[in-house]
Amino acid sequence: MSKKILRLLIIDDTPDDADLLAKQLRLARFMLKTRRVTDATGIQQAFEKNRWDAVVTDFRLQSINARITVDQISKLNADVPVIVYTNAITDDELLNIMRAGARDVVLKNNPARIIPAIERELAIAQERKEYRRASRAMKEMEKKHQAMVENSREAVCYCHDGMHTEVNQAYLSLFGYDNMEELEIVPVMNLISKQDQSRLKDALRKLGKGKAIEPLELTGIKKDGSEHSIEIALVQVTVNSEPCIQFTVSDISKRKMAENRLQYLTQRDPLTGLYNRHHFGKLLSEAITHKEHHALVYVDIYELKTIVNKLGYTTGDRILLKLSKLLRDTLGDDALLARLGGEEFALLLNGDEPAAMRIAVQIKKTLENNPVTEKEQTHRLRCAASVTMIDENSGGVQDILTRAVGACEQDKPKAKVTPIAPTGRVLDTGSNEAAELTLEPVPADETPDAPAPEVKPATSAVPEGFPADPEPQPLSIDDEPPTWEKRIQAALDNDHFHLVYQPIISLHGESEEFFEVLLRLTGENGEQITPGTFIPEAEKTGQMHAIDRWVIKRAVETLTIQHAEGRQTTFFINVAASAFSDDTLPPLIKSFISATGMEPASLVFEFNESDIKANDEEASQLIADIADLGCPISIDNFSGDLGCLLGLPRHTIKYVKLRGNLAQYNNEEQGALKESLNATRKLDIKIVAKEVEDASNLSTIWSFGFDYVQGNYFQAADNTLDYQFAEDDETTLSSDTASSSWSA
Repeated sequence: MSKKILRLLIIDDTPDDADLLAKQLRLARFMLKTRRVTDATGIQQAFEKNRWDAVVTDFRLQSINARITVDQISKLNADVPVIVYTNAITDDELLNIMRAGARDVVLKNNPARIIPAIERELAIAQERKEYRRASRAMKEMEKKHQAMVENSREAVCYCHDGMHTEVNQAYLSLFGYDNMEELEIVPVMNLISKQDQSRLKDALRKLGKGKAIEPLELTGIKKDGSEHSIEIALVQVTVNSEPCIQFTVSDISKRKMAENRLQYLTQRDPLTGLYNRHHFGKLLSEAITHKEHHALVYVDIYELKTIVNKLGYTTGDRILLKLSKLLRDTLGDDALLARLGGEEFALLLNGDEPAAMRIAVQIKKTLENNPVTEKEQTHRLRCAASVTMIDENSGGVQDILTRAVGACEQDKPKAKVTPIAPTGRVLDTGSNEAAELTLEPVPADETPDAPAPEVKPATSAVPEGFPADPEPQPLSIDDEPPTWEKRIQAALDNDHFHLVYQPIISLHGESEEFFEVLLRLTGENGEQITPGTFIPEAEKTGQMHAIDRWVIKRAVETLTIQHAEGRQTTFFINVAASAFSDDTLPPLIKSFISATGMEPASLVFEFNESDIKANDEEASQLIADIADLGCPISIDNFSGDLGCLLGLPRHTIKYVKLRGNLAQYNNEEQGALKESLNATRKLDIKIVAKEVEDASNLSTIWSFGFDYVQGNYFQAADNTLDYQFAEDDETTLSSDTASSSWSA
């Protein structure tokens, strides 16, 4: 071994023995710095003035023995090896001194052993010093790493054998857990959706073989079962001397929403939501290169221009939205349907020419047989259409569209019908021989050429045991106009009422399908009468009980169909104040639930706060009875009055609603309302901002911590249930108001 200066403390009464030891060490090529002492005071002073690499002591001295020496050096916390170098020692003495801490015992009559003993102890001391240095560095590194992990905004966990061993607070928050104890029994794989688990397992296998792994975009599962988009980076590390895998997890939900929003904007027409001309051109270009047969159906609703010129662009936009929805309903959500211009649409089909011709004829008849009503005028919209077959010899996208437009022009009124062969075909559904179009209103009593498709959810399949509707009664004809009582009764008897639905949208990305059920009355001329007109009259005539029953029954029937189709839809159903005196309502609701087998939690019954306060005892009883069935309760037009909530049976109220126009409050009132809503949230009650009509209040709504929003800004009440929840909700929240695009 390479030699260095050896600082040696010798404890011996005999100077000659000390000199002899020093001479032996120099012969062994040690560079020495020695000092000889004979008592405990000398030992103390020696350690106060210098550092020593080793101590060699005789076993028996006049003022001190080896045991005292070992104890004194130990108390000085000096990590210095002590070797006993003596003339004689018994076996018991040797055992005791070694137990006390001496590193070795060498007899002076065998001096050849002293040099290897010192060299060995110096090497061991150096290893101990390196170990302590490495341990300090490791602890410092772990301390810094722990601080970095704990304070990191990124979620980090360490996994060993598939189980969590350590996580930071960001990781707990990301997956909705409160502490590490909850995660100790949860495998890491349980936090990943089943469809993505195989991808993660494959990445872990590759990582185990030493391969580099790119970050994975997966779907994470929170503690409450909700899903979110995450990105995971995997690294092999060693923690506490154990091999582990470090997961660095990022929530990319907002990024994915932004990507989806960007993709939507680049592919879709901002008004109708159909594909735009640019993206449809890409789809058409791809179809040209495929071996399968494709067909382009081109539709020109030429009458729209005249309507726009007569009634304005706003009316035209509304008509376009209605027609786009009608086309989607007719062709299905998966149809490659685009809006190419102001009133031109195109459909890309995979199939032969006869099939394409049949679909084109179906589109024409559907549009022509569904007149639209705007500004109290009803217009039947005729259109022209053509079919153009596509193959690898069809030329470019522009060539195909040119032929399609030319063929479509021949399908318009008074145009000569000349088929364009072989790739362009006009359609003959009888419209080619029609007279010049005039936009005269269609009489209200005129029946279209074919019946319009039913748009409200079908309710013909009533579950067995469900209370049946009364048989429709013929309307009596009186000489005088019917009273509201008779009109309401006729509506109940003949289903002149109908339901519309408005979505209630989560602000936290949850994908629950919540709708408020609203009632409309169809007037004599087909106009839609809102509840504000006929409900006060029904309250005067005592017909609200019957209306409540009609609404609940129809809502349950529709909800049953939704659940049968696999949709987990929940309805919010308004109940009038007169219900507080109706003891038969809870049994009726129970019979509906029993007849359909639906989950009671999917029926939320909504009561107005002012009605509850005006009927305190009766309201508490009815709310308790309905809640006992498992149905949640919502309070509408909530004022922030906690006394109203606390005065009702505990845990029955699950939602409160208040108007989203918070600008009506001054700063002091907003502060009080925010405190009230924070207290409401602590009662495990979700808060809904309703009647949100524009984007101006969204930032305030976010700051108040609302859970849900509802209003015409997102979607007006409609007789369909086709609102797209989940990720597209965020897109809707951030979208701008669509502008007219008739000049496209």
